[in-house]
Amino acid sequence: MRNDLKAPFRYRLGIDVGVASLGVAILSVGDANGIDDKDKVTSIKGGSVKIYPLPEGAEERRQKRGMRRNIERKARRLDRLSNVLADNGVGYRRKEATKTLLDLSPIKLRAQASRQQIPLDHFARGLLHMAQHRGSSAIREASIKDENEARQTAEGIKTLRAEMAAKGFTTYGQYLRWREKANKPTRINPNKDTMLTNKGNYVFYPSREMLREEFDVIWQQQASFYPDTLTDTLRAAVENELFFQRAVTSPPPGRCPYFPSETRLAKASRLFQIRRIYEETNHLRFSSKNGAPIEYGIDQRDMIVQRLMSGQDLTFADIKKAIGLHPTDKVSLEESKSRKGISGYPFDRGFGAESSLGSLWLDASDATKDSILDIIATQHDDQKAMQALVKLFGGDQIAAERALETSAPSGWGRMGETATEKILLELKKLSCPRALQKTAQGSFTPRHLMVRFSTAYRTMERFFSATQYRQCGSQIIGAIRTVHLIPM
Repeated sequence: MRNDLKAPFRYRLGIDVGVASLGVAILSVGDANGIDDKDKVTSIKGGSVKIYPLPEGAEERRQKRGMRRNIERKARRLDRLSNVLADNGVGYRRKEATKTLLDLSPIKLRAQASRQQIPLDHFARGLLHMAQHRGSSAIREASIKDENEARQTAEGIKTLRAEMAAKGFTTYGQYLRWREKANKPTRINPNKDTMLTNKGNYVFYPSREMLREEFDVIWQQQASFYPDTLTDTLRAAVENELFFQRAVTSPPPGRCPYFPSETRLAKASRLFQIRRIYEETNHLRFSSKNGAPIEYGIDQRDMIVQRLMSGQDLTFADIKKAIGLHPTDKVSLEESKSRKGISGYPFDRGFGAESSLGSLWLDASDATKDSILDIIATQHDDQKAMQALVKLFGGDQIAAERALETSAPSGWGRMGETATEKILLELKKLSCPRALQKTAQGSFTPRHLMVRFSTAYRTMERFFSATQYRQCGSQIIGAIRTVHLIPM
């Protein structure tokens, strides 16, 4: 803190509580140019920040809670389906199944149902097995946890389609029966090496559409033998219970806290990623192995930015090497367990690859790139996303498929377009009031200087456009976002 804090003054105290940080900042207000205005921010007096370890256990609890929900929903689905079948003279109620019936291989029954007549209770056993393992639905982000899982699932579905076609199987049940007879695993388990290829993808993965196709085949086959029992009305009821999908949508992005008329930017947007790269490189601090600070200016920063914008992911060792530092020198965040470096600009290396859009992306205008990314970020139903991309590419189905298969960051940022543009402009300048530099521990970005409350919001644009910043501690100045006026 500065010595001039000993004299009384009107101030505003901001406190910012993060997941692993606590920041405070003090702003001087009022008495600007002889005018007493309690809403006028006149200077930043100082601040401090405390960093502490990330809490553990919350993510694991969420995962287990989600697993319990899925198990409960599956049990209710099986009960409803077995009741519908039993009420119409097909099969049994799930809790009343005999041991003899349960000892039968449901996979074998599914394969037989696609080729020949089987008893109705056997048919019900196969349908209930399908209801337990319905395959991946078409909803992309809501049901797939991360980009790696999305890639594994997509490649597994492709591999399964190709293998079924090569072996002449018309249903997924027939394929499973072949694996069962060959003593190969029939359940998807990513924790088993036998279920993954040498590239880390699934050996096979069924889609919901494959299960629908199998249902059509086996129902038509058995309905030809039991026309009075397996009616169209019963089929509609069974199909509804078997494939009903809750309306799953990702939560809306929310509003920008600084410009509420705008929604928050998607992380799969060029502007967000460019701002992220400048912010993270501005955060960096370097010191010798003895702890002596090493100068880090705009030239060194731009060297790192250039490599990141080319699409390279840089480890902290790469960053030190890029600006000519010794391997024993230290960089801020290097000892963090959650950070290994800074991720590069993802879009040119992803969509610009020959296996994706290639020159179609690299030669596209910024507006076209933004449109592609907007569809991928906001349209979570693959079918609707495909239709929008085909229209954007002038009917090019292959390009649309490749765009949809290319991994892109998911989720939303904290700010809208206007705030991000303003902050990016200041981040590129990399300059800061001296007083703020002296009180900083760590780093900051000017986004935290934009004040949320209405009393301070009126001063935000004047303050933000008139002040030049440097990276000086996001938690310190982040406190200003949750500002409270403390009377003297």
